[in-house]
Amino acid sequence: MKYSREALMAVFGTPRPDRTAVAKWKMKWRSTAGRIEVSNMSATIKQLEANEVDPLNYQFVYDPDGESGEAVYVVFYDPQDEVLFKLQTHNT
Repeated sequence: MKYSREALMAVFGTPRPDRTAVAKWKMKWRSTAGRIEVSNMSATIKQLEANEVDPLNYQFVYDPDGESGEAVYVVFYDPQDEVLFKLQTHNT
């Protein structure tokens, strides 16, 4: 997944931030942002690409103790992306 120049500039003020800075930034909202359980990561990625959601603004999180046992969640930085995803997947 490649982050767009626009997204990187908006968050970091540079098109080439240090990998550590990106990782730290993503860790800040990993557990506080909206998360939605997904059953198929490939289909989810295709849907996010079709909706032009920048990979910088979402991440996948594995939770071995999820609500229904082992679970994979997509976590969104921007609440608007989360709402759009929920509407399109009928996941409310």
